[in-house]
Amino acid sequence: MLTSTRKAGVTDMDNAAVAVRRKSGWRVWLWGAVAAVGTIAAYLIFLPWGAQKQRGADGYLHGPYEANQVIGLVVALLLVGAATGWYSDWLAPWAVPPVLTLMWSLDAMSDVENDGLWPVGAAMVLVGTSAATLVLVLVGRHFTSRRAQTI
Repeated sequence: MLTSTRKAGVTDMDNAAVAVRRKSGWRVWLWGAVAAVGTIAAYLIFLPWGAQKQRGADGYLHGPYEANQVIGLVVALLLVGAATGWYSDWLAPWAVPPVLTLMWSLDAMSDVENDGLWPVGAAMVLVGTSAATLVLVLVGRHFTSRRAQTI
């Protein structure tokens, strides 16, 4: 007589859900650290520290960053968030908004032309990156759950 090691009523989906929940321990911390380091690296690569505003032909100050630098940073952070989220049950990408806000704030505070409004900009960076992270996590969880259903 064959005996089954499976419990009655337990499906493969239940086993997959338990396996996903087990990832949440040290792996989340590890991938959260990877997300933080990736965020710092992306910031330093795309938005050089201490970049100064430039006076344009119209007489107004512009910058300090060009559009392609900001787009590059956004793409890099999306890749960091997607990669770390994939391996951490979509928890690690939440390290990106506070780390990016901290990096931006330190840069803005140390600016020669600091006009004291950097906290407003920091709040906008935090809200914007948090909203983008929320969308990334929701989309990632949707595709991850669909993939788990087909396995």
